[in-house]
Amino acid sequence: KSLEIDAGCRAAIVQKIELKEQSGGTETLAQFEALFKEREGSERPKRSFGGADSKLQTEAGNGRAWGSTRLNVHASLEKVAAFLWDFKSRSSMEISGDVLRKERVEERGGFTKIVNRRQHFGSNTPDRHFSSEMVLRKVDSDTIIILVSPLGGISRSQRISGAQGEINAQDKRRGPVYALENVAIRLSRMDGEKAKLEYACDLALGHNGRSAKKEFVERRLEEMAGVSIYFQRLG
Repeated sequence: KSLEIDAGCRAAIVQKIELKEQSGGTETLAQFEALFKEREGSERPKRSFGGADSKLQTEAGNGRAWGSTRLNVHASLEKVAAFLWDFKSRSSMEISGDVLRKERVEERGGFTKIVNRRQHFGSNTPDRHFSSEMVLRKVDSDTIIILVSPLGGISRSQRISGAQGEINAQDKRRGPVYALENVAIRLSRMDGEKAKLEYACDLALGHNGRSAKKEFVERRLEEMAGVSIYFQRLG
């Protein structure tokens, strides 16, 4: 039953995307490229995530972590975009492993909304809670970009390192930790009902060890592989 509900919601979103006017253009593409650009010292994860081309990097001495992945999805550009935009669907929750997802649409009938997610990684690592703005841009008829950024816009994003003290203090209390995320996803149309998915994330998680930070990033990369697997199973 839940799959039918998800499919119905996704079909409605696909129609809205098809009718959406093009926007963003060069500026949106530049935002994606800046986040997707490989970081110095990046490495390939030990796991392949369904054969995806993935990389990650964790900076020593702080709570920052970055990752990227590239893979093909056996579904149309609009269907993949609709799946990712349907942020709190049951299918998205199951693939992500999040313990909480909420959203609030900021633009009636549009493609800007506030999203909240809480990720759990076991008893030894406090949950991370992200509050972000999510936007969808139809760059052209064959390209869609989804951007997720910390609430408060670019100025707050630029202060992402300055948030580490607050995050670290929360970490010591072992309660849910407020963390920050910048995410960029580019979807490109391919021949034969397929889409290329390119994903990058830059996370401010607090002063975790490298293994914990890697685990957070790998979970995000695995989530994108899960999207591909989801559509493969749908046939």
